[in-house]
Parts: sequence; structure tokens; C-alpha cells
Amino acid sequence: MKTKTVLLMISAVVTMIMLFANGSVSADAPSDPIQITEQKQESQTFHCRWPQAVGLPNEATQKKVNRQIHDAAFALYRKSEKDIKEGKKAENPENKKYVEWRKAFPRFEWRYDVESTVTYNKNGILSLVFDQSFSSNMQAHPVNAVRAITFDLSNGKTVKLKNWFQPKSAYESRLNSLMKNVLQANKDETPLLIHSLDDFKGIETKQEYYLTDKELVIFYQRYRYTPGAAGPLVIPIAYDHFTDILRVKL
Repeated sequence: MKTKTVLLMISAVVTMIMLFANGSVSADAPSDPIQITEQKQESQTFHCRWPQAVGLPNEATQKKVNRQIHDAAFALYRKSEKDIKEGKKAENPENKKYVEWRKAFPRFEWRYDVESTVTYNKNGILSLVFDQSFSSNMQAHPVNAVRAITFDLSNGKTVKLKNWFQPKSAYESRLNSLMKNVLQANKDETPLLIHSLDDFKGIETKQEYYLTDKELVIFYQRYRYTPGAAGPLVIPIAYDHFTDILRVKL
């Protein structure tokens, strides 16, 4: 009996080690919601608000989390820096490429907007969404993007979608089926660029997602499956549909 008990205890410990070593939430993560403050940058060109974690027990982890939050909030801006440099060149009267543009616009103007939302903050997990927009008077319309990031607060690492699921659980197939059900149920409300759901590819290698209290939310950027005016394709899936293959309870 003692041997059997010891084996069961060892098995439980090994299971926990495997769970936390594979990129899911660590046993050292805080269980209560952490304190969040708002950071902002307001100027003629920047209109940005993003959260900052405070009060984490490990200062190095807190700095790591906040650095990644800042980087995620300004991801679209970094991609737009080339356009900003080009716009500044266009102001130069000697730049013949933009003669006609200068007749309409005396100078180059641009703006970067970020609005952030904390969607999940408990059980040592922090999930956030960033709505980003870059616009300038050299563009026909703004460039918009949605970014999301989910943290294990015990170590400051981001958690990939696959790490929430048990090994060999075929989670992609389960989620793909559930997502098609959602799309089918909302087909009259969600304009899609694909001709049929057979063209929906489902979970991608670097799938973007975020967590809420009740749902896993899978999303795809504008033009992947939806026209630009419709915004990104957002597909919420209730945890109840796949709790049996999760590594941890969400």
C-alpha cells in the first residue's frame, strides 16, 4: 500500500512539473488579480494608453512584463516608422517625387492611436488587447491592427495558444470545429472574404488570441478573412466546450 501511495504521489508531482515546464502557468504565479495602472502618451502625434503591472513580488519579472506590454502597444508604430521617414522626405522641396502631394499638403502630418483593454487578470494570468491605428495625410485610409498578449505572471513569459492544451489533445481540430460553428451561426452578421467555410484555415502556427473570464477569443487581422471596413474577425469560444483538454482551469 505504501509503495502504491508513493507512486501516486510521484506521478502527481511529475504531472505538475510537465504542466509548468511546457509554457503554461507556473505554480508560483499570484492567484489574485494584480494591480494595474494606466500609462499614457498624449501629443500632437501620439494618443496612446496602455496598462502597467504594479506590485508583483519579483521586480525583475514586473519590469519584463511591462516592457513587453509597451512593445506590444507600439508594435504598429514601429512598422510605420518607414512611412514616417518617407513622409518627412516628401516635405523637402527638392524631392520631385512628391511635387503634386506638396500642392495639396504644406507639410507631412501623422498620428498614432492605441487603446488597451485588460481582458483577463486572475490565477496568475494577465491577458491584454491593443487596438492600434496609424494614419497620415499621405494615406488614403488609416492602417489598423489588433494586438494581444497573455502572460504567466510568475516569470513574465508570454503563453502561446498551444501551451494551454494537453499534449496530443488535437486541440487544433477541436477549436477549428468550434470556430466553424460560431461562424456558421453568425454568417448573416459577419461578412467574409472567403466563399465558404471550407476555405477557413482555422488555427495558424502563430495564432493570435486573448483570454476573457469565460471565453478564449481567437482573432484574425483585417483582410485575412474580413474586408477592412468590417474590422478583424473575432471568434469567441466558451471554455465549457474544451475544458477536458485544458492543462489548467481558466
